[in-house]
Amino acid sequence: MSTPSPGGELAHRTMRETTRLHPAGLIPLCETTRHLTIGGYRTPPILLLSQHIETRHADELVGTGAFGYLLKDRVLQVDEFVDAVQRVAAGGSALDASVIGALVAPRRRDDQLASLSTREFEVLELVAQGRTNASIARSLVVAERTVEAHMRSILQKLQIPDSGDDHRRVLAVVAYLSR
Repeated sequence: MSTPSPGGELAHRTMRETTRLHPAGLIPLCETTRHLTIGGYRTPPILLLSQHIETRHADELVGTGAFGYLLKDRVLQVDEFVDAVQRVAAGGSALDASVIGALVAPRRRDDQLASLSTREFEVLELVAQGRTNASIARSLVVAERTVEAHMRSILQKLQIPDSGDDHRRVLAVVAYLSR
C-alpha cells in the first residue's frame, strides 16, 4: 500500500464524511475534491456506487483522476467489482457503460429538468418512487415544510400551472420519467 500524500488522511476522512452526510448528492463531493486540489493535496481515489445515473456533476469528478462510477447492481458481479476497485485504487478509472453513455449523450437545450437544483432533483426522484412528503423529509433529514417548498419550486421550474383540473405532482413525475 502506498504512503498517503501530505494531508492524505484528512482527505480520506473528509471524503468519507462527505459521502456519509450526502449519500445522494455529487455537489459536496465535487466541492471537496476542488478544495483538496486548491490546497495542493492529491484527490484520493473515489468509487461512486449509485442506483441511478446523475450526470450533472459526474463529468467534473471524472476529470479528477482515480475515479469510478458504477451502478449498484455491479456489486453483485464480484469479479468485475473487485477489478474496478483495484483499478481506481491504482489511479485508473472504472466507469459503467451506462454512465459513459449518459455522459456523452447530447443534452437538450430545452430540458427543464436541468434547471432543478440537485436537492430538487432528489425530491422529484423520491416523489417518482411514490413517497409522501413526510417520507421524503425523513429520508433527506429535512423538515416536511422544506419538502413542500422544494415541490413548489419544482412545479414552477417545470412550468406546471395550477389549473385545478390536473394533478401537478403526477405531471412532474411524468416529466421526470420521460427524460
